[in-house]
Amino acid sequence: MVDKVELGCKVKLKDLIIELEHDYRIVDENMQDIKNQNFSYKSPFGQAVLGARKGEIVEVKSEAGIIKYKVLDIFER
Repeated sequence: MVDKVELGCKVKLKDLIIELEHDYRIVDENMQDIKNQNFSYKSPFGQAVLGARKGEIVEVKSEAGIIKYKVLDIFER
């Protein structure tokens, strides 16, 4: 069981604006593949999510503004 988002983890997030849930994986730079929901830990998205715990709200800065996500679940590598 994982209690916080770490490198290699898959995380289920809920977009609090549009109310949709998505699974993402936080990966090393050379494994980033946005089409497959793999985000580098160095990206703005990865940095916002890394270290978050289940139930926390994280804020991701994007070109469209700040997007808030709730961490619903964290899965091991």
